[in-house]
Amino acid sequence: IIAITILTVGLLGVASMQVASIHGNSLASDVSEATSIGTDQLEKLVEQAYASVVTAASPVTQGIYTINWTVTENDVYDNTKTITLTVSWSIRGAAKRVELQRVIPRII
Repeated sequence: IIAITILTVGLLGVASMQVASIHGNSLASDVSEATSIGTDQLEKLVEQAYASVVTAASPVTQGIYTINWTVTENDVYDNTKTITLTVSWSIRGAAKRVELQRVIPRII
């Protein structure tokens, strides 16, 4: 009986670790997807003419992800714009987000 009890406790511990591992892998997958989506949007912004790069009028939704960005001028250096892009989503009731930033120069 003692051996069965010890075995049962060990198996419950292994099952608990397996569940935690699955949740961790799911979160890592979501973070990778959010980073990819954010990078794609950031590249689209950088490809635009300098004067056209402005703060988002409203968030963009792509699947479970919400993309929003702000643009500030002359924040880091003169004649530059800093794009701060945030991709947010919710998983199991918890809010998650990835933030990307890029500085673009005005080419004179």
